[in-house]
Amino acid sequence: MAQHEGFYYIIPATLAEEGNLTKAILYGVITSLVNKTGYCYASNLFLAQKMGRKNVGIISANLTELVEDKWIKITGREVGKRRITLWKKPSPLKKQSTPPKIQSVPSENPKGKPSENSEHSNISNSTISKVLQADACEHQNIVKVFNTFKQINPTINYGHRTNRKACLDLIKKYGLEKTIATCEYAMSIQGERYAPLITTPYQLISKLGELMIYYKKSNSTKTIII
Repeated sequence: MAQHEGFYYIIPATLAEEGNLTKAILYGVITSLVNKTGYCYASNLFLAQKMGRKNVGIISANLTELVEDKWIKITGREVGKRRITLWKKPSPLKKQSTPPKIQSVPSENPKGKPSENSEHSNISNSTISKVLQADACEHQNIVKVFNTFKQINPTINYGHRTNRKACLDLIKKYGLEKTIATCEYAMSIQGERYAPLITTPYQLISKLGELMIYYKKSNSTKTIII
């Protein structure tokens, strides 16, 4: 596969405006790979390398979201046989009456020559780099929270969208340290009489009130979300 399949990343405005720049750029990378044949066989590792990412997990999570939102289709999960194609119609989840506006983002200048938009491109690249770094940190924090559930739920899906959002909501409101401490406490009481059943981040945020009641009645000295 050639290093640069296309000069532009095609990103629908509605996707870019969702606020998840990593997801939007990933879609753009995919458009540059499928523009000749209508599909590509790119692996998660290859996509991560194209975006300058070391963590393949965040690529997997954002691919899952793109599939769920019907921006892309993935068929054939075997190594070397997976095929990624684009949906021809806008996602019904967006409730669009007209096709989305298309924003063309240059992937890079293949000849290395400055252009009229070079200043704008440099600013965009700098902004993109900062957002990607922030997303990587965010992903690492989510993984840390997910890891606390593995002892009770070893098959927990790290790419599950609802659970990832629950992690972010907890971290944003209470901080990473207290969130992890609360997860660890919830895991330590599983199986105890009257303890709320909690095996995922979503269940934790949904049953936080029940957990607080159990925590106060048990007279525990552990520090959790209060």
